[in-house]
Amino acid sequence: GSVMPRVEERYTGQEWVYFGTNNYWPESTLELVQNTAPLQRSAHTLAQLIAGHGIRFFKRDGETEVTEARDKLQELLEHTTEEDFLYKLALDIAIFNAPFGTIRRAAGGDIVRLDHMDVSRMRSGEIVKETGEPAFYYWSSNWRKRSTHERYKEVKIPRYRKGEVSGSIEAFYGKTYAPGS
Repeated sequence: GSVMPRVEERYTGQEWVYFGTNNYWPESTLELVQNTAPLQRSAHTLAQLIAGHGIRFFKRDGETEVTEARDKLQELLEHTTEEDFLYKLALDIAIFNAPFGTIRRAAGGDIVRLDHMDVSRMRSGEIVKETGEPAFYYWSSNWRKRSTHERYKEVKIPRYRKGEVSGSIEAFYGKTYAPGS
């Protein structure tokens, strides 16, 4: 059989979609990249190209820069630098073609922080038919040990929806679809 990620037809008893036949496809891919020098160098070089030199915000005219937006982004990245945040997201894109992170909210619902989370440790929840997207994602720092060690137990994180507040932490994830992927 294939080790490519797919929706399992048999019932797994889990609320997330298995990522490959044993649920470890992302971890196996990451290990391959980390242990193969040409792949590792290619991934890191592509990540640097994707991350670029930071984010700049412009008005619709394309000429006037909005410095207030850049200042707000810096506030949201209080525990890291913009360069580090963009590089981590870009590395996820370079290896998995998808970034993953969380949005943290204050008690009133305002967004107060952005965090990167390793996309290889994420699993998608069941797809909601009306929206075509999952309502939740699941994250574990070690899927192989999650059933034997409580500290690796998966965490259920609601999906970020613009204009809605689902909790104090919400996940954002973007996967580019290509036929056969």
